[in-house]
Formats: sequence, structure tokens, C-alpha cells
Amino acid sequence: TKIRDSQASLFSDFRIVVISDLRIVYCIEQLKTNETYRKYSLKAIAFELGYNNAESFSKDFYRKTGIYPSLFIREFENQNSI
Repeated sequence: TKIRDSQASLFSDFRIVVISDLRIVYCIEQLKTNETYRKYSLKAIAFELGYNNAESFSKDFYRKTGIYPSLFIREFENQNSI
């Protein structure tokens, strides 16, 4: 039925958002604690997290944090170099 299909679609969308959020939370933790991880290219980080491309990763990172990953890394390193 239409209701069942729409509920399945909503659940699928919700699951995708939750998985994306978990990836970004993991990424932030790695960026904060792992200096080597911060040296990876955005493309390498994206693939490490299971994204197919850096653009999708950057969009999800921005959606979750309000900042792009390259700026996050730069600001984090600037704050911790003092």
C-alpha cells in the first residue's frame, strides 16, 4: 500500500541520515585525535568512511557540523599549534 511504501521510504531515509551522522562523528573524533588522519586528502578520508566521492562526504560533514572538513582541519590545527 501507499502508506507502507511511504513508511519504508521514511525509515530508509532516516537510516541513511543516521549512518551518515555516525560516519561524521567518527571522522571528527579521528581528526581531533589522530594527526596522521588529518594529513589524509579529503578524498582519502571520504573513501575511508565509505563515501564514493569527496563531494558527498563534504556535503554530509557540512550538514552535520556547519563547516566544511577542510576548514575544520585547518582551524583545528591552528588552535592546537599554539
